[in-house]
Amino acid sequence: MGGDSVVVRISYALTLGYAISTLNRACAAMEGRSAKSVLDRRIALEAQRT
Repeated sequence: MGGDSVVVRISYALTLGYAISTLNRACAAMEGRSAKSVLDRRIALEAQRT
């Protein structure tokens, strides 16, 4: 999932209109985790729902 994770982060960042570094800083400030960690957890939660 390594390469896919990068694509997901780029997609989220572009959708929100932010650079990946900005998304990482925001996640670190709010969650204390990287954007990758936040998004991986969110994707896992969504997968559990289905």
